[in-house]
Parts: sequence; structure tokens; C-alpha cells
Amino acid sequence: MSKPSPDETHVGIVKSVAIYGDWAVGSMDTQERESLKITGSAVAHLKEGLEYALTGRMKVHPSHGVQLDVVSFEPHIKPDVPSMARFIAANFTNIGKKLAEKYLNQVKDEGGDEGLEALRLKLVNEPWTVTFESVSNRKTTFGDKNAPPDDADSPRPLGDSPEIPYIERMLATKFGALRELKAASLKLLAMTLFAQAKELDDKERPITEVAAALLAKDPYSPMRTIPGYEFQSADAIGKALNIPRDAAVRLTALASYLVTEECDSSGHVYVSEPQLRNRLAKTEPMISLETLIEYATDSGDLRIEEDDRGNRRIYPAKLFDAEVRLAEDLHGMLVSGKPLLVKRTYEQFRAKALEVSQRLLGYKLDEDQMKALYGIATSESRLHVVTAGPGCGKTAIMEVFSAMMSHKDWAFSAPTGKASKVLSARVERNGYSASTMHSLLKGSPEGGFAVNRNEPLACQILVVDEGTMPPLTLFEAATAALRDDAHLIILGDPGVDGLAGQLPSIGAGRVLSDILRLPGVDHHHLTATKRNSGAILETVNQIRQYSLDCQDGEGVTFSHGLPSAESYFETVAAKYVERVQANGIENVVLLMSRRNGAADEPSWCTDYANARLRDLINPHAVKIPGTASLHVNDRIVIRDNMTLGQDEDGLDVRVVNGDTGTITRFQPHSDPKHRGAQYLVIKLDDGRFIQFPGDATKDLQHSYAATVHMSQGSEYKDVMLVMTPGQPSFINASMFLTGASRAREGLWIYGDDAELRKIAATKLPARNTTLVERVAEKVAETVRNLETACADEDRPKG
Repeated sequence: MSKPSPDETHVGIVKSVAIYGDWAVGSMDTQERESLKITGSAVAHLKEGLEYALTGRMKVHPSHGVQLDVVSFEPHIKPDVPSMARFIAANFTNIGKKLAEKYLNQVKDEGGDEGLEALRLKLVNEPWTVTFESVSNRKTTFGDKNAPPDDADSPRPLGDSPEIPYIERMLATKFGALRELKAASLKLLAMTLFAQAKELDDKERPITEVAAALLAKDPYSPMRTIPGYEFQSADAIGKALNIPRDAAVRLTALASYLVTEECDSSGHVYVSEPQLRNRLAKTEPMISLETLIEYATDSGDLRIEEDDRGNRRIYPAKLFDAEVRLAEDLHGMLVSGKPLLVKRTYEQFRAKALEVSQRLLGYKLDEDQMKALYGIATSESRLHVVTAGPGCGKTAIMEVFSAMMSHKDWAFSAPTGKASKVLSARVERNGYSASTMHSLLKGSPEGGFAVNRNEPLACQILVVDEGTMPPLTLFEAATAALRDDAHLIILGDPGVDGLAGQLPSIGAGRVLSDILRLPGVDHHHLTATKRNSGAILETVNQIRQYSLDCQDGEGVTFSHGLPSAESYFETVAAKYVERVQANGIENVVLLMSRRNGAADEPSWCTDYANARLRDLINPHAVKIPGTASLHVNDRIVIRDNMTLGQDEDGLDVRVVNGDTGTITRFQPHSDPKHRGAQYLVIKLDDGRFIQFPGDATKDLQHSYAATVHMSQGSEYKDVMLVMTPGQPSFINASMFLTGASRAREGLWIYGDDAELRKIAATKLPARNTTLVERVAEKVAETVRNLETACADEDRPKG
């Protein structure tokens, strides 16, 4: 492996700048009279016609040749009036070249060459501090001369502050060579440090110096707020700043990182002491576990509890607080509530249910479905769960129930856009629609929800579909948003009576499984399937029982072997194209157990599959400028939770990680320097058309193929499922079951028979949670309080 080339600096005049999203390319005429191609996010800050000193690494691009990958820059301003006047006129509002020259001559008259040099250094390092009162009474500001004026009614957005590129430049100069620090994180770090430095209001030092001092004091604290700025990034900076490995700020961050990583990778709400000790031994064997825990608990990043045997449980503070609050909410639903329906016998209810179901569904509900609805309607618990395998009518009975109980105020939600669309299709005839949980709760990309305990939902009944998918924090946000008298109905397939269920949440927790273990939950289980049939249903039922015979049947075909992707992927791709041509691309999916891999090297992963299938399905489409591989008519998935502005009714337009759709067109940027798209128009699979910002296309990926995790909550006519072996915590019966049960008509399973049987027999690993224990403690406390109150009433008075 060759060493990266060393940093080098080139001085010259920037001739062109073209911006593509968060990346830019351009050219510079160097002092040696050579034309140099320049690239990098820093290039977007450069102005054409001005002279700069650019520092970076020379690279050879296979198509564009030699170019400088710019890490940092600074204006190269000669200590003379013409050069400085050019810079001032280009960067300050309300100052033209003549006024600039007048000001500079004034400075030179008063301070000579030394005064001019002092001003030049200010223009290079902190130009926003320069004022021109001596030559103009108009307000002048440093920054983008084309930006709208800053005023009290529309203050300048934080990211547009002119100091930020200089803080970013300072960071890039000091740390730009660190491979652990990504360019996007660098920009966010600059914005964070700028906001903190402004709060200090230090008028004695340049703001870049204040920002540098803040970072030097603690490079780890931004981990709590900056996406992508993780422990590795902070630790690389800490090492460059010579922060000791046993410094309190580092050990606090290390503890939080290790506990959070273990929870994220395994779905735990807490880690046990042996689990944390094992993680620490692999990462920092010389650090004492006790020291690590002490620092982290003192900082508030972690919470420690002991079980009844004295074993310590170590929680990330966020998960601890969420579990405590969720336990309180669930306890309240179990012990206080009024039935949704009174004064109606089962026979009366049954007659109405039969009539409504025949009218809405075209068939009558079976007895189990009617008993489930009557149980929900008459239960004194406000917490209801309907469990069943795919196609057993969970959403169908909600369609009937919402029609029967139309006098109640309903809300419907699901974790993903596709799942909410399926639910919407069920209830829209009753005048309702479903939304994602993030949209319903008005979640922000930075975290937090506008709908919460202080601003709750107006509904009397909230339905959450695909209830195994929401992590602990999202479930807690949902219960927090309910009124004190509202009912919660959860639909899902966690697996009951020892059978396999669908995948649990990617995030921490196993909330639905835990809820089913609570006493007093109104739980109803449906068994009669109405979607899958024939061999598809038989295959799903076998996996649910942790077995598989790998026998072909009506609608199910096994490959009975899985050669290398290099020799066999085209066979799978041909079947995919055939089914797309027969049923349409929205009705067909290639599911795989693995995502990560090289797009140009054959392997059984979605990264490669998507690149190859895009070439086959959409080969001659118009490429979207500024993107690596996106084209008009490409199938995509959004990989982040985002708010995209407001619609014509003033409501926030939100998308969530996992929303899928098709790019229909793009709008070129109005600014000629911005060569990328200003926005993309995407038709989402939930029916919405959205304008997706062109500078966020890094959050779009192709979705011709998808991971099994991403498919949960969806259904397709035809499913091609590739199952490759892996860690039991990831590749197990629940993943297999989820993938196989997405198919309605055709299922093709690709894998080695022996490996498929092994995966089907692999149970989902346990997750560390204490939700059941916390609710039980609350219930016991309530019982004790009631017994005390009754004893007080029975005690003789006087």
C-alpha cells in the first residue's frame, strides 16, 4: 500500500469554481503560470478572480488527470493597495473599488507600510472585524455580497455566518490530514465551535482563536451533538492536541462510546459489566474499568443500576431516561382507563362487525378477529396489542374497527413510509390516513419531537403498525404524545408461544416483546392467514418453527446452492428483470442479508446489486450532475430523517430513513457556479411528490435491491431473497422469516440448503432490557398504595 502524498501549497488566482452539492471543482492559474485543477469542499468558499494560497494533496484522477485535493485555503493578499482593494471590493457589501482604495490610502498615510501590513493580516485572518466608518456611513458586512441583507425579521442562518469558513479553514489547516475526520463533520464542527465562541463574547481574541481554544479544551464534547463526529474523529484530534489518553474528557467519551456502540450493535438498552469489560479489553486494555465508569457517571453520560444480585447495569443516559419514562407511561395505561365501548353485548357487536366487514372488505371477519375487536373495545386497559403473522388481517380489522368507532378521534402511524402507505390504504375509505411516526410526532432531524408531553396528540386512539420495528426511544416518544385518556393499539409480529417473529428494531430495545410480558395487557393473537398461500405460507410457517425442508412448491423456488456472485449474479439479475417486466418495478424486490461492499466488485451485497441492476433497468437515463451515480428514473431510498420545508398548507414536509421512490426529474441550479441540481423531484412510494435538495444527494441510495431490514413493513408480488451466512446476532430465523413473508405470489430463495437450514434454526439473540422489571415495580407500588388506602378506610375512626 503506497503512502499518501505529502501536503503542498500552491499560490495563484482562482479562475473558475463549479459547485456540485457539498463538493466543488475549479481551476487556478499558479504563480508559475500553470493551470491547476482544484477539488474539494473547501473550493466552494473560493471566489473567482482572487488570489489564494491553497494547501492539499496532489492526486491523479483516472478521468480528469492531476488535481489538487484542497484541505485548507487562505487569501493571498499582497501588501499593496491594488491587491487589497480587489479583495475588499469582492467581499464587503457597500464597498466598491474606489471606496476601498480611498480607505487603504488613508491607512497607509496614517500607518505607513506597517499599518497596511497589519490590515492585510486582518483581512487574511479575521476580515469580519474590519470596518470602514472613516470613508462611508453605510453599513458594511463581510461575506456573500449576493446574500439578502440581515435584519431582525430574517436573521442570517448560522451556517451563512462569514466567520465559519475561517474556523473551518483553521480546523482544516490543523487537522485536515486526519483520515478519521470527514469534510461534512468538519463543517458541522466549525458551526458548533462558532456558536460556542459567540456565546463567550470574547472581544480580546479573534473568534478563530477562541474556537481553537474551545476545541483544545475538549475535542470530545461535540460527539454528543454532531452527526458523524464520532469517537474516532474526536480521538484523532485529541491525539494531535496531545491530550493524555487518561484525561478525564477522553475517558468520559470513551466510556460513552463503548457502551453506546455495544447497545447499537446488539440492540441492548444497557450493557452488563462483563460485556463492557470485554469491550474495554479489546480497545484500551490499560484503562481501569472502575476509572472509566466513574468519569462517565460523573459527567451524566451514563447511568448505573444494580440488579437484585448486585450486578451492575450500565446504560447510556438517553436510553435509561427513555426506558424509565416509557415504563411510567405503560403503567398508566394498564391501571387507569375507561373502555372504548360500553353497554353493548358481544352479539350486538358481532352483528355490526359482520355488516361493516362485508361492506368494506367484501368478506366477513372470522370469529377470532371479531373477538379481538370486542376485547379491545371493552377492555379497561388502554394498552392493546394485536399479534399475528403477515397476512392474518391485523390492518384489516383496524379498517373495520375505525368504521365502527367513527365517533372516536383516530390517528394511524407506522415506522416507515411504505408501511404507513399500506396502513393508509386500509383506512382511507373511512376518512383517515396514516403517516410515519416521525411525521405524526413532528420529529426534527436533530432529534426531539414537537408533539410531546406538553403538546400531545388530539386523538383518542393511536394505532401503531409494524410494532416490532420502533426502537425504545421512538416508542417512548409515541406514548409521551398521548393524552392521559388515550388508547394505544399496537399491531405486530414479535413471535409468540416460542415461535420466531419478525425482526426487532434496529435501535435499542425489544419493546413489543416486552409489552407482551406485562400483566394486564389486552393482547389478542390471530392465526388465520389471508395473504400468503401454498408453498409460500408453508415456507414461512416452517421458518417460524425454526426449521426448513428447502422443498420447491407452488410459488416458491429454491436455488439449492449459491455460487459466487461473479459467476451467478447475472442469473439472479435476469430473474429480477423478468419479474419487473411482468409486474412492474414497484411490485418486485431483490432482498439480501448484507448491504456493504464494493459497487464494482461482484459480491452478494446490495451495494453491488444496486449498481448492476441500475445498469440493467435504467441504462440510458440522464445523469444528475454533481452526483456519483444518480439518474432520472432511478429507484432510490432516502437514508436520513429530514424536514424538507413546508407544503402549500404550511405543514412540514418530512421524510424518514427508509422512504423509497423514483427520481422523476431534477432542476438545474439557478446560480451558474452551482453545477449540481438545485433539487430533485422524487415520487415516493407512499404517493407524495417531494423536492429533495440537491446538496443532500449523499443521503440517497439506489433501491433496486434492499436489505431485509429495509423491507420490513412492505409487501411485493415477487421477492428474490438471497440469504448468506453471518453472525447469529444478525443472520437468524427472524431475518429469514421477515424476508420470505414479504412475498404474495412468487418467492425465489437463493442460498446453500445446509446454510439456509442453519439460518432458519438460529434464534434471535437476547437483548438487555429492564422495561418489564420497571413496569412491574410500578404496578407493585400501585397495589401497595391501594392496599394502604383500603386499610386506612377500614380502620375505626376516632
